[in-house]
Amino acid sequence: MSITQKYIDNLSGITRQKRQSLFDWFSTQGETIKIEAIRLQGDLANQHRDRYDKQYRHEFYYAMLILALNKMHWTETAHTQKKSLNDKESIQITQLRIERLKAQKRVKSAPKKELIRIRFYEEIAALKSQGLSWRQIADYIRIHHKKNFTFGYLRNCFIELTAEKGGQN
Repeated sequence: MSITQKYIDNLSGITRQKRQSLFDWFSTQGETIKIEAIRLQGDLANQHRDRYDKQYRHEFYYAMLILALNKMHWTETAHTQKKSLNDKESIQITQLRIERLKAQKRVKSAPKKELIRIRFYEEIAALKSQGLSWRQIADYIRIHHKKNFTFGYLRNCFIELTAEKGGQN
């Protein structure tokens, strides 16, 4: 075991396996929770500044992050372990859970829209520049590419994709 590992073990009081599980838990959290962990890390660094050693500066802050994660994880899992919590801790757990749900916002896949983006966008743009209507473009794609899109869906996707393309430039 290296000197830095001993320093981290001594400072945090947490085993290597437990640290790994804390970072696994941390990686699943949303940005708000991660920011809260960094904020708590700073608070803990201030509280433990008497144990700070300039030679082990990075290890010190790493250990403080571990302590912050441990505290946050304990607070969150206390409900399931039937430990008594005060009102502030209970509110904090609820807030953490809400933030995690918000962070897990899933993007619904749109295979037809991706097909239009990848295969047909440029062709649709060319057809539109030649004055064809959205109905005519939908018919053109149905006849020549054997793909069915309603004209309204084509129009809406094209407008969205054009806006996205404009935002990327």
